[in-house]
Amino acid sequence: MKFKYSIILIFFGFSVVFYFISFDDFNIDKGFLSVSTFLFAIFSGFFIARQGSRYSSIREKVASFDGDMQSIYRAFGHFGKEAQSKAAKIVKNHYQPILESKEWDYSFTHKTSTIISLSQLLEDEVGSQNLPSLKMRP
Repeated sequence: MKFKYSIILIFFGFSVVFYFISFDDFNIDKGFLSVSTFLFAIFSGFFIARQGSRYSSIREKVASFDGDMQSIYRAFGHFGKEAQSKAAKIVKNHYQPILESKEWDYSFTHKTSTIISLSQLLEDEVGSQNLPSLKMRP
């Protein structure tokens, strides 16, 4: 935020200098246009770079979440075809509004019950059983 205020202050300072000082050998309109073009190029470059990094961040989060959903769906295969088809239905219900609205960050900007539904399905399928075949082996 300090950077933005300092740039505005510098721009204001240059504007005052160009307004009050007479440059006989220098066409003021060409100088002002050159400085304005240069500052616009600098600002737009920073803006485009920032937007690119924000887009990359959203893309990484969406890809990570999609990978987690695929992993969870595949893990439900250990409980049988019926449990996996129920998980598939939950995942499909999660992705349906995303595909309809074409907003790939939909799950980050809207509340969903996908994780709660998958957790409830896991609890219904496993219950209080001890499943040593699914434990991580060192």
